[in-house]
Amino acid sequence: MAIFALIMDRLRSRRERLARLDRVGWVPWTLVFLACAIIGGGLLALSLPTALFSQ
Repeated sequence: MAIFALIMDRLRSRRERLARLDRVGWVPWTLVFLACAIIGGGLLALSLPTALFSQ
């Protein structure tokens, strides 16, 4: 999800700013990316001890 949000943010930054500013459907892709990256990193950190020390 974070990679998808990063791609969509880059696509949005390449568009014309004034022509599409008033259109409905704008999503804050940077915020979505940061939230998904933080949640994913936290879940990865929580699962790391189990993955390393399980046999």
